[in-house]
Amino acid sequence: SSDLALILLTVASASAQTISTKGVDFWLTFMQNSGTPNTYLFFSADSGATVNVYQGTTLLNTLTIPANGNVPYQVMVLSAHQTNSDVVNVKKAIHVTSDKPIALSAFNTELMSTDAAMILPVPALGDKYYVPCYQHYRQTGTSSGLLDWASQFAVIAHADGTVIEITQIGRAHV
Repeated sequence: SSDLALILLTVASASAQTISTKGVDFWLTFMQNSGTPNTYLFFSADSGATVNVYQGTTLLNTLTIPANGNVPYQVMVLSAHQTNSDVVNVKKAIHVTSDKPIALSAFNTELMSTDAAMILPVPALGDKYYVPCYQHYRQTGTSSGLLDWASQFAVIAHADGTVIEITQIGRAHV
């Protein structure tokens, strides 16, 4: 009985993973939003860090993050925002690198619509994801005309030659 408990404890502790939100290499994109979105990155660091923000391979800005500090950065490059669906956009993702570990979050806001995310560093990324979606909403005859809201997701590959497989479970509205 005590041997069985010891084995179970060993198996449980061996399968636990520690995923940190701090790192030095990040990739992200901003999803489509109504109107012209206001997109921001928020950086924080325990010790001072120098951060480079790229769109693809183009350097947008270099920022200094003070020790125990937080720095906002507005992403003004409109081509960094996904504005359509069912397409492959090459070299449009935002790539953030840092000389010391930082935490990174993203914020996309527009009137009556706000998205926020904690961005995971590349070493914390896995290879299997689930995209929970809500039922497609479509309504005509409103004061603004047609409302057509569907779930969406974006895929970013941080390495050349990445192969993506998407398996749909349930119904899709296209």
